[in-house]
Amino acid sequence: MMQTAAPPSQLKERRRWKEALDQLTGDIQGWAKTRRWAVERQSVELEERRLGKYSATSLHVHTGKGALIVEPVARFVTAGDGRVDLYGLLRFRKLLLIRERHEWKLYTEDRIPWPLPWGEEAFVNLAESLTAA
Repeated sequence: MMQTAAPPSQLKERRRWKEALDQLTGDIQGWAKTRRWAVERQSVELEERRLGKYSATSLHVHTGKGALIVEPVARFVTAGDGRVDLYGLLRFRKLLLIRERHEWKLYTEDRIPWPLPWGEEAFVNLAESLTAA
């Protein structure tokens, strides 16, 4: 069966989304590195109706107390321009990073805004909280 090529608009949108994800994971890796936390990069395969199939990077951040998973979910989400989930393996509490107008914002699973704006301080706070026993 022959596959048809993706339209240019789909390729452009997928490229933009992957660039946003690469910037996010790069920031997280840098913040983790300054704390000497180990970071594993893993490739995940995603498929969205409007983007087709694509691979993205998920991170496993090892704080010394446990692992924090950073996992891309989708570019097209309700009330946002993309979503990445953050969760700790020990307690499996999940927080949502929602991209809104080119800016990442943090929410609880119930969509309650997190009190800290997304950035290094919020990431470290979350990583320590989500991996605490």
